Amino acid sequence: MSGGDLFSYLDSSSDQCLPEVNAAVIVRQVLEAVHYLHKEGIAHRDIKPENVLMTNLRPISRVVLTDFGQARRIPVDEEASTVKKRMHTYVGTYDYAAP
Repeated sequence: MSGGDLFSYLDSSSDQCLPEVNAAVIVRQVLEAVHYLHKEGIAHRDIKPENVLMTNLRPISRVVLTDFGQARRIPVDEEASTVKKRMHTYVGTYDYAAP
């Protein structure tokens, strides 16, 4: 991806605020990616700005969710539409973990 990652994109514009509309476009695309993964029974487990790639450096560009090294397939009971098994391991990047 020629635009680099989201962390670098945000860091390069540190002297200015990211316009709300640009942030909304990025967040929506990431949420759509997560929604798709969840429909397919996949938990990413390491979403962070470094794992979101930008197609280019224009203010509103397409983003892609990457790095599925910590991802896990979640078995789903088709009849009840419920998750069969909970995850009990702590994974991901410590600096981005929930408190």
